[in-house]
Amino acid sequence: MTPVAAHIAKMKKYAHSAYEHHVLFKRSEGERWWWIREPYEDGNGYKSSYSTEIYCTHNGQIMVCGDIDPCIFAYGPQDPKTRVRWMGKNPDIGYYVLQKASIGMARSMTKWADDVARAQIKDALEDNTFYDLSDTDRTVLHESLERMEDQRQWQEFLWDSKDGCDLMGSFGSFGEVPDPAVIYAHAALARLCAIWELEG
Repeated sequence: MTPVAAHIAKMKKYAHSAYEHHVLFKRSEGERWWWIREPYEDGNGYKSSYSTEIYCTHNGQIMVCGDIDPCIFAYGPQDPKTRVRWMGKNPDIGYYVLQKASIGMARSMTKWADDVARAQIKDALEDNTFYDLSDTDRTVLHESLERMEDQRQWQEFLWDSKDGCDLMGSFGSFGEVPDPAVIYAHAALARLCAIWELEG
């Protein structure tokens, strides 16, 4: 499993755990808006943590918001429930789901994770078949592991190296992972799909 895939799997586990006990609290007439919440164990009321509303717009978007960072996915099937299933049942968070969130939010929906970047660089240094690295490249990449306070500083270090353009082209996107907002919104959609299945 790649470092990015391992990171996504870990975050997906956290997100699905957060929604594990959610139920359908309210729905709109016409099935275009849903509100999922977790009931208290004693059955008296609902928790506010991860309370999430899901709304399908009339132009093909899915808006997910509440006690999570908001996320919009675009563009899907016109039928609202089909649209929720289209996104909530798609397992490809690292590409397809992320792409639809970036389109919907009109910006890149990635974050930088230095632990993922470190793991990717170490993998690249150990893989002599995929990357054709010179001794200078290897030295720069080893040194870059000490320059990871933030993404910009790390990328500037690569740019300033002897073969900066080539290194940035190959390694500049290392450490980029889906924003947690994407993963938690996707988990909310997956939970709503599961609730519908339980309803029969």
